[in-house]
Amino acid sequence: MFLSAKHVATMAKPVLLRLASEQPTYAITVTGHSLGAGAAVLATIMMRNDADLANKNIRCFAVGSPPVLTKRMASVHRTVITSLVNNNDVVPRLSVVGLANYFEVCKAVHELPRARKMAIDLRMWKRARLDELELPDLTELEPSRLVLGGRILHMRTDKKFNTITKYWYHLYGGSTCCRGKEYVDKTYYLMEREPENFRKMKIRPGSFIDHVPQLYSAILKQILKRRMTDSKE
Repeated sequence: MFLSAKHVATMAKPVLLRLASEQPTYAITVTGHSLGAGAAVLATIMMRNDADLANKNIRCFAVGSPPVLTKRMASVHRTVITSLVNNNDVVPRLSVVGLANYFEVCKAVHELPRARKMAIDLRMWKRARLDELELPDLTELEPSRLVLGGRILHMRTDKKFNTITKYWYHLYGGSTCCRGKEYVDKTYYLMEREPENFRKMKIRPGSFIDHVPQLYSAILKQILKRRMTDSKE
């Protein structure tokens, strides 16, 4: 990801300098989704640290980005970088510490007696007694934890989903079917969050579907359309 960001920043520099000289009032916006969002965040910081581009108006919109910055860097670039997170999207919650803890939980659950495993399957949490799981101490990994960049906007909804729909993606001439929840007709809102809200890695039914770029696009269109309507009224 770092090498990709460095390549983008290097290759784009002469083009951006030319365009900035032709349109000095224009801003430079860097964006991407998933790993591309992480690369966009890093490329933005590289370009802002470049002497030739330092005085340009450069900003970044990272959609479903994994954590790629330290807490200090995220705080410094808060006014430049905006990270968008859709509901329970798993990628913004990925980290070395989170993955290590998740694997330890899976290992501990695997070793549970059958009755407690069945209690988990049936969501009978009191019988499952998950708070009694013996997990190793992973605090030594905390200093290496990375966080989301800049200002974090969380796309949330309070509606419950009942409708199942299909999203088709064409990959290499074929198609893959992903079953997910119907989002487009639900009411979403943006909530500003802090990096600490995305520390724990949670795997939920919609965690992977929430990462799909088409959903991000549809939800953002809905939010912007509603805001434009409200502003006219």
